[in-house]
Amino acid sequence: MIFEVLSTGASSDDRTTKLAEYQALPSVRRYVMIEQDRVFATVITRMDTGWDHALIGQGGTLAMPEIGIEVPMAELYDGLALAAAPQVAAPTPYSSETR
Repeated sequence: MIFEVLSTGASSDDRTTKLAEYQALPSVRRYVMIEQDRVFATVITRMDTGWDHALIGQGGTLAMPEIGIEVPMAELYDGLALAAAPQVAAPTPYSSETR
């Protein structure tokens, strides 16, 4: 399991180059990208048939079955002063497998 806290300048690299590198490593089962300026995460999970992508926003829960825990997104951001901009609601959770 790999966690990345995305920074404005490097998020494009994390979502493309690093994602491809991590997907090439058989030991990586889950890649979690956490936004630093809003309550939001992208979770990429290795499945038997490919990769599953999940989007988690405000009110959601980050499940990590590999280590047997679930963490509400609000807890991950508790105590952080996010920008004054309104929180962007996450889209309806979606899952798609790609090969």
